[in-house]
This record gives sequence, structure tokens and C-alpha cells, in this order.
Amino acid sequence: MYRAVEKDIKDIMDFVSLEPEFNIFTIGDLESFGLDNDKCQIFLQVQNKKIKAVILLYHTYLTLYFRDFGMDLNPVIEKLNELINNGATVLSGKKEVIEAVQEKITKEIQSTADDYFAKCDVLIPKQNFNIEKVQFASEKDALEIIELFDRIPEFQGHNSAEEFAETLKDGSRKTTILKIDNQIVSTASSTAETKDSAMIIGVATEPNPCFRRKGYASACVSKLVQDLNKRGKSACLFYDNPEAGSIYKKFGFKDIGFWKMLRFK
Repeated sequence: MYRAVEKDIKDIMDFVSLEPEFNIFTIGDLESFGLDNDKCQIFLQVQNKKIKAVILLYHTYLTLYFRDFGMDLNPVIEKLNELINNGATVLSGKKEVIEAVQEKITKEIQSTADDYFAKCDVLIPKQNFNIEKVQFASEKDALEIIELFDRIPEFQGHNSAEEFAETLKDGSRKTTILKIDNQIVSTASSTAETKDSAMIIGVATEPNPCFRRKGYASACVSKLVQDLNKRGKSACLFYDNPEAGSIYKKFGFKDIGFWKMLRFK
């Protein structure tokens, strides 16, 4: 595999755009940053002058995509192991793609996550979602949002207030918040925005039971989807249980597949 350069972008886009939702991170980073910088790196496996596999490295996050499950995966696995041993902490992608290489990863896997992957083209408004109370966050809200994350087990240890503030500043992340008595009790973000869609991430609500099951997180997500729809874009997200999925489906999300994530020690 070799590291892609600017002249490869068109060929990469042609390859990943056959399944744009599953390549939203790659497409979003290419549209935002290009390859003439170190913000994101892309590695390609090419056979007979055709791209066979794409690895995206963004900070310490790897995303893998290919379609030909009969190809020689050894170059892909070799590059993945090199990048992981050099500090990459996460590998994710379409579930069947990650499972095709998982057993050949040499570094110990700390945890795995299998999520449903859903998409919403048009928001179905729900009055009980308190969307009118939701506002967009600014840089000054970053620390309080990270403190909220740190009170929720599944978010602990993966967040930096400084990095979060920087993404809000440069526009690579849009975050909604809902406050009760001047305290942020729920939040959601959109990132990896492309010309067609964006990914919803970081959906969280204060763990105190008095803030749960009130529709606060749904309101934060709805505000993001509403904003994207107004700009002619759809929204994608992951969820890990049918209960969450039933809520998202009520305001327009539909399942389109599965996503898998591996975290390394």
C-alpha cells in the first residue's frame, strides 16, 4: 500500500462514492482538508491501476473500506498493523469489512462495538422533543460538555476539552446542547460533513435519572437533522440497541447496515 496524494483524490472519490454513507468520514475529510497536509492521511491498495482498498488515518482513528472480499488482504493487514503499532487507537468501518481483518490484527483489542447504521433523509418533527429549547454550542461550552461526557461510562477517557473546542472553532463539528437551570444536560454533534450528509455522534444525556427519558437527546439530534435538511443534506448515525433505534426511527431514521469499531490498548 502507498500513501495517496492530491492527484489520487478523484479516483478515491469514485471508489468510495459507490457507498457514500459508509465512507462519510473519508469523503468528509477529503472535501474539508484534501491530502496536501497532515490532518488526514489515506493509504491505497491498487491492483491493475484500480483501487481495491482505502485506509483513512485521521489523528489516531483508522477507517477501512473495500468491496472485493476475494482480494489479497495481506497488504491491507500489514499496513493496519503498522499504523496501529505506531499509535492508532481505533479501527472502524462496515462490519463485514472489519471482521475480515480482525483476527489478523496483532495488537491486543481492548474493546469492540457493533452498531446499527441508520440514515435520515427527512426529519419527522415531534413536538414532545423540546427542540425549541435546544441551542448550538460555542467554544466556551466545550469544557462543560466534556465534563458531562466524563460522567457517562461509555464516553469516559476519550475526550479532550481543548480538541473539542478547536473542532467547534474550525467548524468541523456542530454541537447542540439543551440546558436545564443553566446546566447542560444533553448534547449531540454532527461531524464529517460532506456535500450530501453528515454523521451524528456524541449523543449524551446527564446520567442523573431525573434527566433521562425526557426526550432531551432526541431534541438535540433533531435540531442537527433539521439544520442539515435545511441545507439539503441527510444525517447518519450509529446506535447500539433496538430501544434507541425505535426512538430514532420515530423521527425519520432508517437502518442501512452495520458498523464495527475496535479499540486498542
